[in-house]
Amino acid sequence: MNKETQTVEFKVSWRDDFLRVLCGMANADGGRMYIGVDDHGKVVGVAGARELLEDIPNKILTLLGICASVHIHDDAGTETIEVAVDPALFPVSFRGKYFLRIGTTTQELTGGALTAFLLKKNNRTWDEIAEVSASMADIDDYAVADFVARSIRANRLPEDARKLSLTDLFKKLHFTDGAGMLRRATLLAFAKEPQKFFPTALFKIGRFVSDSELVAQDVVETNLMVACERILEVLRAKYLRFKISYDGVMRVETPEYPLEAFREMIFNALVHRDYTGAPTQLRVYDDKLMLWNAGGLPSDVNVMSLRGVHASKPRNVRLADIFFRTSFIEAWGRGTVEIVDSCRRLEVEVDFEECFGGFMVGLRKPVQKVTPPVTPPVTPPVTPPVTPPVTELLAVLEKEKGIAELLAVMGLRDRKSLRSLYINPALAAGLIERTIPGKPNSRLQQYRLTEKGRMCIGVR
Repeated sequence: MNKETQTVEFKVSWRDDFLRVLCGMANADGGRMYIGVDDHGKVVGVAGARELLEDIPNKILTLLGICASVHIHDDAGTETIEVAVDPALFPVSFRGKYFLRIGTTTQELTGGALTAFLLKKNNRTWDEIAEVSASMADIDDYAVADFVARSIRANRLPEDARKLSLTDLFKKLHFTDGAGMLRRATLLAFAKEPQKFFPTALFKIGRFVSDSELVAQDVVETNLMVACERILEVLRAKYLRFKISYDGVMRVETPEYPLEAFREMIFNALVHRDYTGAPTQLRVYDDKLMLWNAGGLPSDVNVMSLRGVHASKPRNVRLADIFFRTSFIEAWGRGTVEIVDSCRRLEVEVDFEECFGGFMVGLRKPVQKVTPPVTPPVTPPVTPPVTPPVTELLAVLEKEKGIAELLAVMGLRDRKSLRSLYINPALAAGLIERTIPGKPNSRLQQYRLTEKGRMCIGVR
């Protein structure tokens, strides 16, 4: 034996309560239970194997309503029992409760999860169920007209659809069921007040300065045909910031996030959400935004696959068809890919995450690159060139000399010229120095060569 998996379970002994595990397996992908094997897969044997071989199949049939394959295995005199169940084509319950095998656990289904499971097992989705309390009087004619116009422009409805009565149009497009009752998807898309039937069918937008501090909010509560554009209008007017520039005399507004990514995020949220859960929520911060939707991903779609082309598996099939006809969405599973691609062009980071019983898309602005101030390179002080007068001065300073002696030796008469043309440049270049540096104007002041000055004229 190896280890427990979604389709393998080990039990040391048999108890009737273990039928819930087999119920969960039947509701999932089927599986095998080995009795007489411990949690580590070690064969320990089971007592009364022959009696269990007859008892277990009868209880499975009586309490689960399915047939199972039960066998005894003899390993050197140690007997174990293998119970195998196939995936059931219909929902299987155990004592009035429904269980589902998920990984190595068996979970009881309740609430929305149970509803979704039962619909799936019956090859139906939540949005195609009819609402018996609704009638054509609940339908918004403007929303239907907008749908027809958009669908004709997208070549997904013929031009003569404009001529059909509301009843005939809905029947032709399967917006009503066989008895002529309005489906949930139809009410979500076109009802005057869809919240009368689905109280949480809201789209909430909030501006946050921190996770706990809300400074502005809006709630969009109308049918989805109107909500699609209204949400975008509210975002543009109150929540999104634009960078203003000019092309000649034309004003150009560049959004901080790509608008095409917003459209995909919003339309996907409206189509794929679980309308039995909490409202859709868009949280806008200074540096990021997060769109959360009730309802997770399909079991065979993971977060990483959303960044590449993947199969389109809408939660609400009827609603997806309505959005497809208007060209709000496509049927190719490329919505998340377009979000990633459009954000990459603006260096916006995209995160996908399953959390809080739903799915979240996050956009984060690029970190602003702070350019440090340009500091000019430090240039070493330039040594003044050794001019001919300076060279002449250096040549007569083998020994220390004062002003009067220098004038006499060099045949000069003007003290001012001696200082400006000979002494000061030599001092600035570090070629000579004063013998009394603390008293520059002393009458006893003399000048002598520095080491640099000696090297300059080749004197050691």
